[in-house]
Amino acid sequence: MFTRKNNLPVKPRFWNQKVRDLPGELYILAKIFVKAKAGAKKESVLKTGVSEFKIAVKEPAKEGKANEAVARVLAEYFGIALSRVRLLSGFTSRQKIFEIL
Repeated sequence: MFTRKNNLPVKPRFWNQKVRDLPGELYILAKIFVKAKAGAKKESVLKTGVSEFKIAVKEPAKEGKANEAVARVLAEYFGIALSRVRLLSGFTSRQKIFEIL
């Protein structure tokens, strides 16, 4: 099911597949769709759907600072370690997809 391509691990295709290449054989628990707003006056989290959120952060959208802040806010919201939140897509967009390990 999992093979390596060019010595890189292949991503699982489904949310509940085991990621064997990560230490401790972690599971991908959820994909979170986020509409991010950088440079807000105060941080806020608004759940708009089952796995959809609108998140406002104070940090500017420069050099990945806002992405790190959004990941930190998600980790605090779910009560998990920041290392379990990973940005999959939307590095330069307001629409982002995070995965929770």
